[in-house]
Amino acid sequence: MSLQEIESELSQLKASALDKLAEIKAETKDALETLKQFEHKYLSRSGLIRQCSQKISSVEAHEKPKLGQLINQLKDSVTESFNRKVEELKKGVSSVCVVSVV
Repeated sequence: MSLQEIESELSQLKASALDKLAEIKAETKDALETLKQFEHKYLSRSGLIRQCSQKISSVEAHEKPKLGQLINQLKDSVTESFNRKVEELKKGVSSVCVVSVV
């Protein structure tokens, strides 16, 4: 697999992950469970991003550093978005609790 093909795959993976995160709404009953499933699918040790790391061995030696950087950028971006969504859901849950108590 060429570096360009892997770059394209990483780009698609990022778009897919960010789209999935955007679909998770605080108002939904199963939002936290959906978030856990997202974390397992994308960010866990057996997740899709980790699987991309295994492709480093399939590119030429001079391309490995660049691919490593791209994978790290993908992981950082998705992790940051995931953490923001967790905070958003926590705020949504706490505001719902306050409203229902008042």
